[in-house]
Amino acid sequence: YIMFEFMTDQYLQQSVYFASLVQNRLVNNSKRTNRDVRQAGFLVLREVAMPSILVELGYISNPSDEKYMKTESGQRSLANSVYLAFKEYKHEYDKKSHVFTNPEQRKTIAANPPSTGMDVTGTSEYRIQFLTAPRKLADNSSQLKGLNPVDFYLDGKTYKYTYGRSSDLNEANKTLKTVQRKFKDAFIVEFRDGKRVK
Repeated sequence: YIMFEFMTDQYLQQSVYFASLVQNRLVNNSKRTNRDVRQAGFLVLREVAMPSILVELGYISNPSDEKYMKTESGQRSLANSVYLAFKEYKHEYDKKSHVFTNPEQRKTIAANPPSTGMDVTGTSEYRIQFLTAPRKLADNSSQLKGLNPVDFYLDGKTYKYTYGRSSDLNEANKTLKTVQRKFKDAFIVEFRDGKRVK
């Protein structure tokens, strides 16, 4: 099981997303049984001011798990799966949070973007990405915090939720400020011809 506890909504989405990445890596890379992502109230998950997960790699009371975890190749595979999941999570987190290290993000997030002479009104469409989830959420899910209507797109097995659509970057920045009142890590994403521009 991969368990997480949410003290505040601000870390729930990040914890769920990271937990789902770890679970996918353990299942696909290490060929372990899918034990799902679950919420739990452990102190080590509860008393931290950051996204947090607890990973159970297996059980020594299970002969098959014990045998696998005793081998060097099993240990390396499990460690590598967790490492790769963290690396992927950090890459996505850095794209969202540290916008000033990424020139492409800097262009889309700036409140008053400089005039570049480029036409941003063509087939480009700007949306506010605010949430990721390992599965599709109901329209009335409390995780959406009342945002409606919302869209989502699939990135691998991850559902990425967006709000609003505009061909005007200035309008998208106004919408971003509104969404950030509920989802502080929300950011602008660009779509062209219905596909996310990365």
